[in-house]
Amino acid sequence: MPNFIYLEKILMPKFLNKSQIIGEKGVAAFHDYCANHNPPILWREETKNDFGIDGEIEIVKKNEDGHLEVTGEILKIQLKSTEKGSYISNETETSFEFSGSSDDLNYWKNHKLSVVLVIYFVKTQTLHAKKVETEDSERTKKRMSILFNKKNTLLIKGENDFLSKFSSFFKGRVNFDASETLYTNIFRFNKLPKFIYEYKSKISDVIVIFNSKIKPLPDFLLKSSKFYSFLKLEQFSEFYREFVVQEPPQTLHFKSFMREKANKSYAIELISKYFKDHCHKKGIGFIKDYNRSLLSH
Repeated sequence: MPNFIYLEKILMPKFLNKSQIIGEKGVAAFHDYCANHNPPILWREETKNDFGIDGEIEIVKKNEDGHLEVTGEILKIQLKSTEKGSYISNETETSFEFSGSSDDLNYWKNHKLSVVLVIYFVKTQTLHAKKVETEDSERTKKRMSILFNKKNTLLIKGENDFLSKFSSFFKGRVNFDASETLYTNIFRFNKLPKFIYEYKSKISDVIVIFNSKIKPLPDFLLKSSKFYSFLKLEQFSEFYREFVVQEPPQTLHFKSFMREKANKSYAIELISKYFKDHCHKKGIGFIKDYNRSLLSH
């Protein structure tokens, strides 16, 4: 009889590292802060391939109808949780220093999107956040420190002040490895208007308006002794008094207005005027003959 040897596979238990638990507490605390912010902040934890970054947040805003709308404006987040003062040095009643590797600091401050360093203190259950700046000092070639003012960097659930603290650092998501089309809003409102207003004009020649030197002028179109505008012309009191017949305008639904061929050309011309004015204010000219833009200084 052959001898059989039975091998029994022993399953070794898997242990959860204490540092992982501490890290998860920080993630949960920041997620809770974002979810309870008004308007809420979208928090997305990175899963892989973004070394040195734990996640990102995206701005949410309320639109004209009161609905919550994501904006595509992004900040990167690096989260550090500490229980016994690891990472933390030179702590006083008003400040503390985060200590880490200079490689990390250089990665954060050179990131194509702004990086906010968030510190979670487990014992006090407090969050502090600071944008990583290029002037943050390095102590040595291998170590660096970032100074936190406790009062200015404290995140308190319910105060809803995160956007006011960091709104200037948010940037739109751009794929740097692919060609993309970027859009800018040329209007004085959030989206294509619902209405266009038709007023009767006292004049038929637009030159009269520009020779009058009345300021400010609305964005308008003058066709067949009628003004067309996306704005109420009454807001421009001197212009309205001088050139517009004093009676209520025709309020036309823009989509319906666009169905007629002549009106559609009016709308395109009016939108083009907005675009020209937008470029002029940005110091950008357009050369039609060569189909290229000209940036003025």
